[in-house]
Amino acid sequence: MDYIEIVTTFETKENAQRIAKAIIEKRLVACCHINEIESHYAFEGKTNHHPEFRLGMITRMDMFDTCAKFIKANHPYKLPAIVATKIERACPEYFKWVDENISGY
Repeated sequence: MDYIEIVTTFETKENAQRIAKAIIEKRLVACCHINEIESHYAFEGKTNHHPEFRLGMITRMDMFDTCAKFIKANHPYKLPAIVATKIERACPEYFKWVDENISGY
């Protein structure tokens, strides 16, 4: 089984918290982390720079499409970044906990 961290960003902490609560309650992810960050990016021909809130979510690879669909449907951004990074190693007990806290198909 492959495990991933899905990351997206929000303009407000409240939006990040709202999605974190909902996606955990739906058992699509086992846990979420919210961090304040500074973003620099190009969008629609402009260079942008402003504070954002990064939401990191731990789940399995087989849950990515379901999570991405949920995030897109509930995200206020026109084009939210939704990226996943494979978790190469962790304690087996941690992966067991992840499995126990997300729903399968």
